[in-house]
Amino acid sequence: MGCAEPNPCRSAENADYDFVVGTVRVVAADIVTPPFAIDAFVLEQDTYLLMVDDGTICEPPESLVALADELPRQQALSGGTVIVRDTRPMQLLAVVHDIEREPTWSEQWITLALDNIVTECIRYEIESLAMRPLAYRHSGFPIDRFIELLRNVLAQPTGVLRHIWLVWPDSHPPSVNGVGNT
Repeated sequence: MGCAEPNPCRSAENADYDFVVGTVRVVAADIVTPPFAIDAFVLEQDTYLLMVDDGTICEPPESLVALADELPRQQALSGGTVIVRDTRPMQLLAVVHDIEREPTWSEQWITLALDNIVTECIRYEIESLAMRPLAYRHSGFPIDRFIELLRNVLAQPTGVLRHIWLVWPDSHPPSVNGVGNT
């Protein structure tokens, strides 16, 4: 894994986003500049798996009447659930939203999803993964709180997981405690 290369997004503005917890190095970088090779991507999802990869709610191909008939039969997933898609790279779908709630996220769900992501990394021997800060981009979960939750989860055993790429939609992450760009 080419982790010795310097992070092109590393600067005084985002120093809070590049850190090490235990044996895991976390690096913030934009979507076009992967800091290392990726074994798996974490994608946010809602309890009915209606979100598409960019986090928007997709329009179903069925009519609304057909969809309304189907929903009571479809079991909603529990918040914090992580579903593994065996693709290359692997996809980990983290259920952190319920579109029937406001806000759509729950801090408990985000924490549970982070725990379950690490569990799947251990199970599948994932060394590196990419993820956006969960519930931040689409629902405004506080970035400083997400970083704190991530640090807490990474303080536990992480198996062979060594690298996390925090993916930002532009070259600079938003502010953490007044540091960085908004």
